[in-house]
Amino acid sequence: MSDFITAFFSEKDLEDRIYEVESGNGTLNLISTANVIERIGLTSGQERQKIEAILRELDFRNGDLHHFLGHLAQAMAVSF
Repeated sequence: MSDFITAFFSEKDLEDRIYEVESGNGTLNLISTANVIERIGLTSGQERQKIEAILRELDFRNGDLHHFLGHLAQAMAVSF
């Protein structure tokens, strides 16, 4: 992971939640916060830059990180 991503999630010390999301064919998937953060670590280029920008904005505005991570979990389920 990038230094920002590693530091960000270490500092936030988020509780590990389970996001219930549907795949493209309607199958229920259970994806944890830890899995989403791990997947973020595998991103690169523009995808990584966009995620970092959103995390910075959420942090600045004291936004709900789990809400954003839930959206990423949904994207993960559809991409499998």
